[in-house]
Amino acid sequence: MNGEKIRKVFISYSHDSDAHKAWVLKLATDLWHRGVEAILDHWHLRLGRDLNTFMQKGVSDSDRVLMICTETYVKKANEGSVGVGYEGFIINREVAKNIDTDKFIPIFIDNPRLKLPDFIGRPLGVDFAKEEQYLTNLERLVHEIYEIINIPTLGKPPSPVAPPAPSTPGRSRPNGCDAVRSPGSRLYRSGYWHRVSSGKRRVLPDGQCVRS
Repeated sequence: MNGEKIRKVFISYSHDSDAHKAWVLKLATDLWHRGVEAILDHWHLRLGRDLNTFMQKGVSDSDRVLMICTETYVKKANEGSVGVGYEGFIINREVAKNIDTDKFIPIFIDNPRLKLPDFIGRPLGVDFAKEEQYLTNLERLVHEIYEIINIPTLGKPPSPVAPPAPSTPGRSRPNGCDAVRSPGSRLYRSGYWHRVSSGKRRVLPDGQCVRS
């Protein structure tokens, strides 16, 4: 990512349990190690700072927002609970400004039915339910944040094919050879020569076509 603008993400999540907070902290740390500036309340929310202002700036100033969609997060967002509910209000307002936005990425964990808050629609997300696929999903997420898409190089379209030349009635016209004009002439074509007068054939080592 040399010379690449560092991408910033804001992590929106609910404090479901100590284990869940530890998982979110691990995700944020892994993103930092891969060149993504992850904004997390655990690191960036200082004592005395207004919580609502922190969340509003986090959502508006970031390139992408990761919504850690546990079932508890979705429930709190839909109910308008303190914290997640206010973040949901901010996200809903951002979506209303740009209905086609891809800024918000759902991260599914502890959410087997892949539920989403009512205000977000149905954006494509990443399911981190399977621990053995964590690194694969993490790399996929980083590629998405940096908009790295591995698409093969587009090849050249086929050239137009010229129509075959019209044949002369009553004459044999092998591909690439002149028509036989009289008995006794010889045609060397496609690996054999044909003596018209006798009908003899002989295999030749090359595919050249000449008339003698």
